[in-house]
Amino acid sequence: MRKHHNKLFYGQFTHKTVFKMPWTHALYPTTDEHLMRFVKNQGYFYGKQHPMAGDLAGFIMANRQNVKFRIQRDKTFFYSDFQTALEIVTKYWNYLYDISSIDLDIADKLDKNIVVCKRYPHNNMQYQIYLKKDVHQVLDQNEKESFVQFCNTNKENIKITNKNVVEYVSGKSPYCWHGYFFVKDEKFLSALYIIIEKAIDKVQKYIKI
Repeated sequence: MRKHHNKLFYGQFTHKTVFKMPWTHALYPTTDEHLMRFVKNQGYFYGKQHPMAGDLAGFIMANRQNVKFRIQRDKTFFYSDFQTALEIVTKYWNYLYDISSIDLDIADKLDKNIVVCKRYPHNNMQYQIYLKKDVHQVLDQNEKESFVQFCNTNKENIKITNKNVVEYVSGKSPYCWHGYFFVKDEKFLSALYIIIEKAIDKVQKYIKI
């Protein structure tokens, strides 16, 4: 099944291809030393020969810089660009299980902190702010009070749905272990950077298409 995603895989790759290969678990650990044994033995292990295991081991070793991969039981996941995905699918067509990709027409608009969407979250929120771990230890009392006041006076421009942040801002809990919230536009994002910059882990921007 081909599916379209609105965010780069691992903040870098446009395509994810999944293959169902019952013997791939034997490739663990996927160090070059271990994989080379399969290449030399032409996929022979556990008293059986699986030629494609040796081929796959060789492919992984030769393409570590071009792809990200993981093996989960009988499935192998590759994350790559279009050309590499095409090569992988052609090479292991008989084992293909699933393909996912972003829309290549919008690929040039994306980086790891950009998500494309047809509608903004909560109708008009263009940014999602992720907070660092243990915010209550990062912010001092004055910074917390400034943050709470800013949120309370800008409710139409800030949307808080995460339970940790809701309880922290409302005063129900003195702790905020982590969390996120949404802001309407760059104006309010800039203001929050002034108030709680040291508590911000990352910011994700939404682009409507």
